[in-house]
Amino acid sequence: MNYEKIKSLLYSNGTKLILIGFINLVLLIITSIHCLISHSNEKLPYSYFVWIVITLIILALGGILICLSTLKVNNQDE
Repeated sequence: MNYEKIKSLLYSNGTKLILIGFINLVLLIITSIHCLISHSNEKLPYSYFVWIVITLIILALGGILICLSTLKVNNQDE
């Protein structure tokens, strides 16, 4: 098993997840501002809070994958 290849895959997938999470966060902020401006007397719909939770989960998973890619393996079979 090639540990360096696994570590690079974890790191690249983690950075992709964080990038997707930040894009999702920007879209969320833009649509929230638009919703608040156009419907200033209403609260944000429930779906926005679900969207926030999903975005935070995506960002957390990306961070976990990047942290896993930095771990050192003690028993490396070479």
